[in-house]
Amino acid sequence: MMEYSHTFINFITSVLILIIGLIIGKATSNILKKLFIGINSTFFKKYKNKGLELTIATLTKWAIYIFTIILALLQVGIEQSIIKFVILTILILAILFILLTFKDWIPNLAAGLNLRKTKKLKVGKTIIFKDLIGKIIDFNILETKIKTNRGEEIYIPNNLLTKEKFIIK
Repeated sequence: MMEYSHTFINFITSVLILIIGLIIGKATSNILKKLFIGINSTFFKKYKNKGLELTIATLTKWAIYIFTIILALLQVGIEQSIIKFVILTILILAILFILLTFKDWIPNLAAGLNLRKTKKLKVGKTIIFKDLIGKIIDFNILETKIKTNRGEEIYIPNNLLTKEKFIIK
């Protein structure tokens, strides 16, 4: 009978951990997507176009991936200082990703709250913005949806509406 070294067994175990973790992460993501699509709650219906269920599923998948990588590194015997460095690097990248993701979202949120507070925009009213003329068919805290005379639906970020002049009729 062939004997395997402890290092080889740890390497094979870490590869299996990675494979199983990748499968579990992907399966969990798919299950969450289907679950959220199936939920008829008002909260998810309101934000369905914003991809909230996709974001939650993706974040869950990546959390499982990161946890799996850490477990695999521990199994191989990588020193804890290296693992701490990897975790710190992942956290820094995640923070940068979040900041870049929300760089447009935060100004639109602030502008939307301001527009809602001043009650300048109302569904059903006609808006003239730059070269666009149309009826406001939806207004939320991030964007305003208008329907032009040609039947096109256009989304205008609320941040643009606070920077540029517009006319409401």
